[in-house]
Amino acid sequence: MLACVSSFATSKSKKLAGLLEGSGIQIIKKGAFDKKVIESTSLRKEEILEAARLQAKIEDLSKIDNAFLEANGSISIIPKKE
Repeated sequence: MLACVSSFATSKSKKLAGLLEGSGIQIIKKGAFDKKVIESTSLRKEEILEAARLQAKIEDLSKIDNAFLEANGSISIIPKKE
């Protein structure tokens, strides 16, 4: 029952969905590491670059537009448009 109420509430409110489900944290902005976020999450730059290699086949930071640490702990990489 609680799951149904939670699901309904989050489908109606983006703010509530962010609070209950969590949201991603941007860790790379326009090809540059966000140092404050990296330090606060205790992520290593090497972990982010590894995710870029495995997910997007990117080996160079300059080819990454944005990256996010998702609520579930995974890293999402968004490559720059060519």
